[in-house]
Amino acid sequence: MTDAINHIFIEPHKYSFRGSSLPYCPVHDCLVRCQNKTNTVPMRQTKFEWRLAADIGTTIHALLQKAMGERGTLYGCWKCKHCHTLYGPALGPVRCSLSSCSQPQCEYTELEVHDPASGFSGHVDCLIPYEGGYILVDFKTIYRKKLSKLQLDHRHRLQVFSYKHLLQKPPHNLNIKGQAIVYF
Repeated sequence: MTDAINHIFIEPHKYSFRGSSLPYCPVHDCLVRCQNKTNTVPMRQTKFEWRLAADIGTTIHALLQKAMGERGTLYGCWKCKHCHTLYGPALGPVRCSLSSCSQPQCEYTELEVHDPASGFSGHVDCLIPYEGGYILVDFKTIYRKKLSKLQLDHRHRLQVFSYKHLLQKPPHNLNIKGQAIVYF
């Protein structure tokens, strides 16, 4: 068990200009450009605890999105788990319409935002219909013993407002009424 917990994962790391990497870093941008020119992907070493934190965050996202989709409070793209047909964007729950599909329930696929001019991209965790528009929500998993001491991270706010800006432009043209960062 100790060896497993101390294991270092060696995996490819693709640098990109993503919402989760804000604020903008010119060194990061230079790495992206070099990677694109050389068509190579650098390797990174990831500690077990980092992978665990990322996997826990991914699981929390998926469970929240599944519950909200089943309750009909989540707008976005949907993918059939069986035949991989894509639907939406639409309000969940979404069921596969192919008669040959034996798994009618679709799962939420995060809506991608992208700005070709800058190369900026990201994935929207949650859009909740609200008064003729949407509330944009970003989920964050944190590890603090006392949530009362939690302060809003300015990078998270920058990420959400960047997504809001892109969602209001083509091709999405969504009316974003508000935004929220939900910490778990």
